[in-house]
Amino acid sequence: MTDENKEKINNKNWCGKMLHLKQNYIRKIVLLIFIVCIFTCGCKMQTNASSKAEQKNKESEITMENINTDKMKISTPEECKQKGLHYIGKMIEPRVNHLSYVLNRNKLILIGGYILYSFPSKSNSDGSYYKQIESIEIINIDNLKEHYLINVENLCNINSIFKINDNQVFLAGKNLYLLDLEKKECNLLDENINILKIFSLKNDLIYYITTNLTQINSYNIKTKERTNFVYNTMNQNHRDNRPNFEVIELVHDSKYILYPLHYTFEKPPIVIIDRNDFSYKKINISYEYDKQKAFIYNDQNIIYLTCKTVGNNTDVEIRVFDIKNNIFSLKKRYKLEGISSENISFIQLNDRKIVFVENYKISNILDVKSFELKNSSQIYKFNYLSDFISSSNNMLFITGGLNKTNQSQTEAISNDIWKLIY
Repeated sequence: MTDENKEKINNKNWCGKMLHLKQNYIRKIVLLIFIVCIFTCGCKMQTNASSKAEQKNKESEITMENINTDKMKISTPEECKQKGLHYIGKMIEPRVNHLSYVLNRNKLILIGGYILYSFPSKSNSDGSYYKQIESIEIINIDNLKEHYLINVENLCNINSIFKINDNQVFLAGKNLYLLDLEKKECNLLDENINILKIFSLKNDLIYYITTNLTQINSYNIKTKERTNFVYNTMNQNHRDNRPNFEVIELVHDSKYILYPLHYTFEKPPIVIIDRNDFSYKKINISYEYDKQKAFIYNDQNIIYLTCKTVGNNTDVEIRVFDIKNNIFSLKKRYKLEGISSENISFIQLNDRKIVFVENYKISNILDVKSFELKNSSQIYKFNYLSDFISSSNNMLFITGGLNKTNQSQTEAISNDIWKLIY
């Protein structure tokens, strides 16, 4: 064998050894990467589990404070007046389950509702009968001189009120109406439009979400043309159950928050809708509740108050939802003794205060910054289960309502108007 052949064989052997070493080296690198990935995933899983456990532990550390409003002193009419409760006057038509709206801080608009009627038009479980009121009542709360009715034929339930200017508003629900206070008239614009909430008005186009929660549409008020922008904002099972939903607007963040008022077996999510392009995302809710109410908190976040009946009491939990990080954080727990969640409602008075209405009583006020209930000794009790509406200048208006203590049909619906100043 020549020296040249020996050199070729040695080179070949050397290349084979190098290839074998290279393959072993690559295997070791792949194995090392695999081990690092497993370790990293394990750490992340442990971190997520730890953070969830930590959040759960933090929530469990928040104690429940017991409150019994029945043991508190109820103010007399004289004391109520001293504390800011004033009787304004009477409505032209008594009504219950109506919609109230304050326009320009001094015009109270009462829309629709029901009144007891001698001939059955709507049967109830208690044997009484209601007739739908086809009118809108306008009241100037400054002097009561401007006080009149606008009759609207076939006025259907209204879900959304949208201010156009100081004298005009859209009334939207099954049908769409234009209420003009200067002309003192309300005109039907279109039928069977089924609006849950009007988002905005741009160049004769109304943007809205439908009552079945499936579509975000536009409507041209001149041509009456409807165009669909977004479809399937909710899953089918949520649409089929359709608990009552509300929409609140975050002006500074250009977002709409669509949230369920009542808890169902399907646990409907919260939907965050971008006001610019109407894109949306869904946030699942893990906590349980009978009903909840949401308010704007610090301009960029949402505060949720939830009620759940437990025995003879109701647990109220206060959470803040961080929209940027999609995180709920529990802030406070209260136990309201001797009351069911169905008899509790919440009304935002201003950026700092939320009023608790419990069993016909305005009893507690929640300080939004500290999450503490204050002024609990200041209780106003009404015989009527009334409609409450707040205005932007620290006032609550209490209008009409059903008298649960009076069995007489002629006096069972209130036509009183009260103003509560804080």
